[in-house]
Amino acid sequence: MNPVVGLDVAKGESQVQAFLDQSKPYGKSFSMKHIKEELEHFLEFLKEIEEVTGQMPMVILESTGHYHSPVVALLPVQVGYGKNGNELTGALLHYQKLLFLWELL
Repeated sequence: MNPVVGLDVAKGESQVQAFLDQSKPYGKSFSMKHIKEELEHFLEFLKEIEEVTGQMPMVILESTGHYHSPVVALLPVQVGYGKNGNELTGALLHYQKLLFLWELL
């Protein structure tokens, strides 16, 4: 399986949809406000997917000025997507590459 969680980030909230694998949605899409309680619920959701699939899902989101900051700030500390030396790992590495490519356009 290749679990992935997509976030459609907006001002103050994100729409969340998870997939266990290509074309295999996990549960229903839900809205998450960028407040502590709902971000903590999001972390539990990621851990639930990890229990089901055996691996932490990749989190994919677009750069939205600064609206994505609360979610991105949460991932490295809480989920183990942390820093390895100067290199970001896991989902943040993918995010960093997408952000870099976006800035080149």
